[in-house]
Amino acid sequence: MRSRLAGTLLAAIQFVSTAATAFPPCKTSTKLVGKCFVVHGRLDNLYQGGWTTKIWVVGTHRMLGVEDVDQLAENRDDPALPRNIQRALGQGPGKPYSVYGDFEVCPFSPEHRGWMREVCVQSGKNLVRKPDF
Repeated sequence: MRSRLAGTLLAAIQFVSTAATAFPPCKTSTKLVGKCFVVHGRLDNLYQGGWTTKIWVVGTHRMLGVEDVDQLAENRDDPALPRNIQRALGQGPGKPYSVYGDFEVCPFSPEHRGWMREVCVQSGKNLVRKPDF
């Protein structure tokens, strides 16, 4: 009986631990104004002002401002990027990199010509890190 209880407890702890590290909760945000979509672009986090992280959609003049989902939802300072994108960026001082790839983003604002659209990043695939000069 005790071993079964211990096994159940261990499984519950692993589930909670996995759920806590699953990131970001982008697709389930109540702030979404439309369906998530994939863009091929360059993600940078060197900006100052409204959005410190932006995605340039390759082949367009379009920039997407990446909202910090955790900060909005829980008033925390965690970055709003999946871990694989964080690793590719090489977060930290003196590491100016851009990341090209296919980003699944979810809109927090409607499409409006000439305005930067607010999005959150659900995932990133086919990531390539390039240094900024």
